[in-house]
Amino acid sequence: MGPLASLQSIVHFDHVVFTPNITFASNTYRGDLLNHGAPADPELKAQKHLESSWVTLVAAGEPEKQATSSQTVVLPSIEHSVNWIDEYTKAEVEKGTDQVQVLVTGSLHLVGGVQSVLECDVI
Repeated sequence: MGPLASLQSIVHFDHVVFTPNITFASNTYRGDLLNHGAPADPELKAQKHLESSWVTLVAAGEPEKQATSSQTVVLPSIEHSVNWIDEYTKAEVEKGTDQVQVLVTGSLHLVGGVQSVLECDVI
């Protein structure tokens, strides 16, 4: 996260979404996308810790700005996250924004989960 946070003043991430590798909102997942080495975390402690770390890292890189220079959100599944991004994009389009760029980063399980929710393949 450090390298991404250090780019905040140049690239500026408007929103940062943290989510576990749970693929679907129904608390299910595709078996091939499950990380058997990671314990279940129903309280999303890991994602909340990452969120806090992001805010701290961005603040360290931009001492003149508030630590909340990018809005963060923690959501319980990849599907919740994709739906949140979809709603955000629709609202931005209504405001006249011509495009919204989304960067997905994390484990291959997470990226594969996004592809599964979107029902798309890597090109």
